[in-house]
Amino acid sequence: MVSQALTIPLNITWQRFGYSRDMIDKKFGDLSLPPKWRSSLAVFAYVVPREQTAESYPNARIVYLKLSCSITGWNISEELLDPEKFKDTEDKLDDLQNSAWEAIKAQNWARRYWPCKGAIAQIAIYPHPDDNVGPDDFPFIVDFQPQKRELYETRSETGEFLSGSSEKIAVQKGTTATDSTEKSDILTGFGGSAGAQVGPIGGNASFNVSGEWGTRSKQDTQTVDMRTTDASRERRETTSFNTTFSQMYQLFNGYHLGTNRAVFLIAPRPHTVSSGPQVDFNLIKGKRLLEGIQDMFLIVQVPDSLKGICVQALLDTGHTVTGNNDKEPLVQAAHIPDDQGSADIDEENPDEDGLIPIPDKVTDTTPSTHYSQLGVTRRIIRNCGVFDDSHNLIPTGAGDFPDEAETQISFEDFVRQGPQEYQLAKQAKNPVEAQRLIADQRNRLQHRILSSMLSGFSSGRYKIRALAETEIFAVMTGLTMKRVQREANMLVQLNVLTSDELAYFKKFKVQTVGDFFDERFKKKSTIDLERLRVARKKIVEHVLKPARKKK
Repeated sequence: MVSQALTIPLNITWQRFGYSRDMIDKKFGDLSLPPKWRSSLAVFAYVVPREQTAESYPNARIVYLKLSCSITGWNISEELLDPEKFKDTEDKLDDLQNSAWEAIKAQNWARRYWPCKGAIAQIAIYPHPDDNVGPDDFPFIVDFQPQKRELYETRSETGEFLSGSSEKIAVQKGTTATDSTEKSDILTGFGGSAGAQVGPIGGNASFNVSGEWGTRSKQDTQTVDMRTTDASRERRETTSFNTTFSQMYQLFNGYHLGTNRAVFLIAPRPHTVSSGPQVDFNLIKGKRLLEGIQDMFLIVQVPDSLKGICVQALLDTGHTVTGNNDKEPLVQAAHIPDDQGSADIDEENPDEDGLIPIPDKVTDTTPSTHYSQLGVTRRIIRNCGVFDDSHNLIPTGAGDFPDEAETQISFEDFVRQGPQEYQLAKQAKNPVEAQRLIADQRNRLQHRILSSMLSGFSSGRYKIRALAETEIFAVMTGLTMKRVQREANMLVQLNVLTSDELAYFKKFKVQTVGDFFDERFKKKSTIDLERLRVARKKIVEHVLKPARKKK
């Protein structure tokens, strides 16, 4: 058996085990590359040589995994179905559908970049399908890094205290324990005071002068403790493998150590309370986004009886849907379906988490009727592999891969927006207070987005679906339909509405399809809002029918 006492630490030579196959560009010379703004995943594996683990783990082998998540925003323009694609179907597009889809593709919201506001990564390791074993013989995760990255405020006026993880990973001689990667940075802040006292006009100004005179005797004792270490020998005795990984300066938490799966929650860091010169910089780059590469390093113990392993990784990213411009990110309550509970939240009362809402004193805002749409996209990769005679992990494939032609939606919701930032700036007394209110508002919205994602995953009732099948796309389509200036009589000819239904709406000067979605129909209108909602839903469902049928 080979001694491990003074072996040189090795750099882990990663082998790609699984990846997002749809992100591979397969056509050389073709400039229509795969979607740029779509998150992707990759899993890398390394099997520790048996001679280095046989003594400590005689009945198991150790496998290192690295999960690399490329977290990006979301742009649906590269995924929108073109009307030309429907020509191969049995049912041809009618004039209404054709006009509506052309209007959808012409909208700015269909081409906008929706940044990522939160992410949940998951990875699970299973026995190979040829192995028929119970849960006690499943592979399990011994350790993973990073485990957490939190943000603390030492005092409300002094700055922030950050605990994070360094970029270096070192595996000790036992091969299943990593060196601690925790580090801390403290920003003490800025401050100072000065004062003066002057008498009234026409009076005498007085001041005091104080000092110290005399002789001071001072005696110091200094003890120096010097120690010489051999860094090279220390590394040989404590470290077996090295690698580096990428991290984002964001909040992070890992869960379920000791099982065959791990869950990682990644959230943008919040805006912190500041004072003095720092207050001018606490809104740098506006809203905090979550984009970049995040690596997770895992140590997996695999029973020696298993022929191989299978790995499945998932990445869910949350995006708030905006309209045609940054000032149009909101959806009115009238467009929210009745089965969405967010519309019932009272803005005047405290949040469920006990936070007191920001007071709204301006007259041109109605925050209780506006909501942001939240869409959570999911990426999945999976693969299986077997161990060969040299104890290498050879990928064998996992059968049919999931359809990655279009991004799958794993959850959607309507998140209460609250006052808009320009309204908060109007109600503030000075620029410093405006920045504080805006930062607080952004933190609240960020908290609601993350809470919505966690609640959606906790309930587990949402069935994964394509974009065209989501309520998000239906709402955005409804907001677009006001541009479709086709005769309303067409709806009767296409059996979308009955003649009696259309006759009712013509009393309110509805002449075109776009008139059904006119903004003049508010709650103060005498029109039956329920009948209007049903008519709008029928029109939108007819427009989206070809895309949903194609699925």
